[in-house]
Amino acid sequence: MEQPGRTAKKPAGRIVINSDELTAVCGMRGTGKTTFSKVIVSGFQAEDVFVYAYDLTGEWQGVCENTRALYPDLTAFDNICRMIWERGNAVLVVDECEAVMGQNIRMGEYTKRLIWSGRHRSIGMLANTRRVSEMSKTFFEACQHIVIYRSNLTTTSRRTFRDLFGPEEDDKVNMINRLAPYHFLYYGTGQVRLCGPVGA
Repeated sequence: MEQPGRTAKKPAGRIVINSDELTAVCGMRGTGKTTFSKVIVSGFQAEDVFVYAYDLTGEWQGVCENTRALYPDLTAFDNICRMIWERGNAVLVVDECEAVMGQNIRMGEYTKRLIWSGRHRSIGMLANTRRVSEMSKTFFEACQHIVIYRSNLTTTSRRTFRDLFGPEEDDKVNMINRLAPYHFLYYGTGQVRLCGPVGA
């Protein structure tokens, strides 16, 4: 077993994400979610943190160990979460996360363990979604980092971001559907800020 308790810190511009933290990456297709996630993952891999992807899109083939799922399977996903739990010192990437960690989905025991207690076993999760309003509130509200690329906001997702950012940041909420390509809003430690493309 790899050394428990190690946490790799990897910057994305001015952002530091630890491998035992929860991160949500939101945005429309083609706005930069996967590119951002792969930059973070490559940093973790350089520090010998085990990275595993539950891959519904095929974008993680050859990047890290993964399960290429052709359709969402909650039992298989919870079994992967169990494997990650037992291993420790790992990051689980979940693409199109609302399919297995959605609002109206009853999550399995190990999925909930990773969200609630994974940090105690040096486990983090990085979840990508196009539909923030369909993502599990349990996961979203537990995230230390939220990265928001351009999105067509629904009334529900607009309210979600307004509640998260606070009323004094209404201008940032209104900016989400107008963000330039590959630019994003970052929310962490109670602050929201505009960031440029990763790697630029």
